[in-house]
Amino acid sequence: MHPVINEITVHVKNIVLFVYSVRMVSRRERSRAALIAEIGHAARDELAAVGAAGLSLRSVARRVGLSPSGIYRYFDGRDALLTSLIVAAFERLAYTVECADLPGKPLSQRWFAMGRAMREWAIENPHDWGLLYGTPVPGYAAPPTTIPAGTRVALRLAGAVAEARRDRGQPFPQIPVPASLATWLSELRPPALTGQPDEVLAMALLAYSHMIGVISSEVFTHFGVEANPAPDLFDFELRLSATLLGLEVP
Repeated sequence: MHPVINEITVHVKNIVLFVYSVRMVSRRERSRAALIAEIGHAARDELAAVGAAGLSLRSVARRVGLSPSGIYRYFDGRDALLTSLIVAAFERLAYTVECADLPGKPLSQRWFAMGRAMREWAIENPHDWGLLYGTPVPGYAAPPTTIPAGTRVALRLAGAVAEARRDRGQPFPQIPVPASLATWLSELRPPALTGQPDEVLAMALLAYSHMIGVISSEVFTHFGVEANPAPDLFDFELRLSATLLGLEVP
């Protein structure tokens, strides 16, 4: 065989082997991703059945047909699984709120749309909401990796407030922020809010916290189950927070 042809043949064989190996890796990665997703679904079912404090890898492994030791190939332990569930729940909540946002509309409309979407998601996903905002799981400390997903909703609300103030001249109450709080806000502040007063972020976060409290009272039936005033109370909370932020209340 001519040397040039021989060299070309070798290169072609190498390319074929490379493509084959990539496909094999991709297939394994897809299989692994599918199983991790299945574990996540099983863990959410287990969460609904026994609560976050009772979640165990052994029970989740049984649901997906893995041995107790086999699940450790995908999660290092219960805390790693909890972290995965928390991040996924925060991401789903944030996606729901972001889809409900109405960029370009008056801030009061955006505020109400995002707030109501947040409440509806909580009612439809009470166990996920409980994992995020309910009783802390004994022995578990959420790692920093949960922060980006966990702050998406709050920063979306704060961003909407800042946008209204910057682009539309939205009036905003001037309440001095303590120096200690300003330091914390400077660490939390996303690039989109650079240059905005601390009051913008602080008051949006406070309003967001109020939303969580009212929603949690409804989800955890703190208002009682027979005559639940939560829907009207939540709309009142939205009006209250809108007033606090200097918005026109619809």
